Amino acid sequence: MDPRIDRAREIVECEAEAVRQVALRIGPDLAGAADAILALPGRVVTAGMGKAGIIAQKLSATFASTGTPSIYLHPAEAIHGDHIDRWKVWHDERRITFYRLPIVRFLRLQEGEDRDEKLLIESCVFRAVAELLDKDPWELAPGRYRHL
Repeated sequence: MDPRIDRAREIVECEAEAVRQVALRIGPDLAGAADAILALPGRVVTAGMGKAGIIAQKLSATFASTGTPSIYLHPAEAIHGDHIDRWKVWHDERRITFYRLPIVRFLRLQEGEDRDEKLLIESCVFRAVAELLDKDPWELAPGRYRHL
């Protein structure tokens, strides 16, 4: 038999096993997330750049096609100074929900990504966690921004 066919079958089997493993990890959190999304009074807003943007667009289209109002927002549009809240803290539930933050990778800058965008996101995360912990954001990472 052709070794390319054997290799193709091997790859498909490997991917099938990966999907089976994902299926085993699905738990009550999925139902909770679905309930939270369905209970939203407005629209679901998805955002992302590059591959994450393609996924965000697909998610938005899927939400919209299944009856959940949704829009895709490009991250460049999301970071303008429009004075919109970027997070909400529920102290009693020890939970933070972030709004209108682009999906990005933090390991290194990707082509087309902006350092300022990453700093905005990092800043929002630090300030939201600090608010949840009733601390000053500088207490969480002293000296983090000295190099700027």
